[in-house]
Amino acid sequence: MNILRPIVIYTVTRNSFQGLVFNINLGDSDPATAGQNEGSMIDFHAELKNHEIILAYFSYPECSVCKVLKPKVQEFLRDYPGVTFLYVDIHQYPEISGQLLVFAVPTIIIFYQGKEAARFSRHFSIQDLETALNRLLTTNFNS
Repeated sequence: MNILRPIVIYTVTRNSFQGLVFNINLGDSDPATAGQNEGSMIDFHAELKNHEIILAYFSYPECSVCKVLKPKVQEFLRDYPGVTFLYVDIHQYPEISGQLLVFAVPTIIIFYQGKEAARFSRHFSIQDLETALNRLLTTNFNS
C-alpha cells in the first residue's frame, strides 16, 4: 500500500505567499519493505533543481519555537521574491532530514542552484538569515 503525504512549497512574493501543495509517494507502508522507495527524497531533489534559491525550513508541528519562528521567516522572505520557502516536517519525512543531517529543530538550509549554501540550527536570528542571503545574492548575482 502506498502512502501519499503532502509537502508544501511556498513561493514568496512581496505581497503574499502562494502555496503549492503536491503529494509525494513515500512507497510501501509494509515495514518489511520500508525505506526501499526513496520517492520523497527524489522529489525533494527535483524541487532543488526547479528553483534557483530555496530556503528549506525543517521542523515539526509540536515544536513551540518553530511555531513562533516560521511566520517571522516567511515575513522576512517577502523582501526576497526570488527565494522559494520549503517547509519539511521531519517526522513525516525522516529520509530527507536524515540525508541532510538535520538533527535539531528548527533548522534552516539555504540552497543555491541545488547545493547547500548556508545552514542554521536551533539558535539563530532573522539577522543571521538576512546576512547569509545578502552575501549569497551579492556574491552570485554581482559576479
